[in-house]
Amino acid sequence: MLNSFLTIQQARFGKRLNIILDIEQGLDKVFIPGMLLQPLVENAIIHGIEINTQPGLIKVTIKRQGDKLCCRIKDNGIGFDTKAMGTKKQGIGLNSVKSRLQYYFNDEFDFRVVSQPEKGTSVELSFPIGGNENAQY
Repeated sequence: MLNSFLTIQQARFGKRLNIILDIEQGLDKVFIPGMLLQPLVENAIIHGIEINTQPGLIKVTIKRQGDKLCCRIKDNGIGFDTKAMGTKKQGIGLNSVKSRLQYYFNDEFDFRVVSQPEKGTSVELSFPIGGNENAQY
């Protein structure tokens, strides 16, 4: 699903958008719930790259760390002050990702947003490989 979305965005932005997929060997068959990574990449494009006049870079990294899958979506967009996140209502994309993580992995996940104005944003999440056997897929 993410590849299809990225193909469309690449056609839309052309040379203004560079994408790097760094997926550890053997993890291409690991279950990642649908609509978990795509909203984060979409946020990176809309809020970081699209409104920037400079060429954008989005790097999606997926690695194994012990029994957890670690995913990072990093962009070189406009960034923002993360202190403002606590005072503003978070958007639909971040809330939906957190809800999906909660549904599939209960409280056994990590979710972190790191950003600096003019330096880009990184969203990092990790969760158990294999997911919650009680969740309906």
